[in-house]
Amino acid sequence: MVENITQSNYISDVQTYYNQVGNKYSRFRKYFWSEARKFIDWTKTQLDPNSEKKIKFLDLGCGNGLYFQITTEYESYGLDFSEKLIQISTKRYPYVNYSVSNALNTPYPNSMFDIILTVGLFQHLTDEQQIQLVNEVVRLLDSGGIAFISGMIDVSIIPQINGLITYSNTLKHDLILNFLSELESNNIIKIIEVRNVKHSIIYLIKKL
Repeated sequence: MVENITQSNYISDVQTYYNQVGNKYSRFRKYFWSEARKFIDWTKTQLDPNSEKKIKFLDLGCGNGLYFQITTEYESYGLDFSEKLIQISTKRYPYVNYSVSNALNTPYPNSMFDIILTVGLFQHLTDEQQIQLVNEVVRLLDSGGIAFISGMIDVSIIPQINGLITYSNTLKHDLILNFLSELESNNIIKIIEVRNVKHSIIYLIKKL
């Protein structure tokens, strides 16, 4: 049962799973999610063409690195705690800077990134971990940086995702919105958009 799975051993189970099925997973994960693609395209319209700064992009939970195909303008970073998926991504996109690490406690310094994308991590996390993930994204964003944070919220028709128990449901994501609203009231971030798309939710935020 879900309530008997601790934070530490649940993360280990997910990591082990993706290491075991990495090749199969990568064969199926070959199409962009349209919402993530639109976000990346939109970020390019927000850039100053006269700026000499190299934009730093992080795919947090990058898996097989699918989105690095369309972030070549950026200095791209990919983090995932599946060694197998990072190996696959490295072969495909060797120009990306990789880290095999936990998305809840990354090795990067504060305010390092201008753009952060994280897709599909929520459903593998408990309430506490979901807030921790959002907090880590905010920590990593530089002033003026933008982040796309998404995950499934209604999985009532899918009791398991990729063979893994999911914690996600609509009420739990109210906690995330409350947390983001508190950060906004403290002038740490601005919530640009919160939107439901089928079974998923998208939080688009900007670091102040």
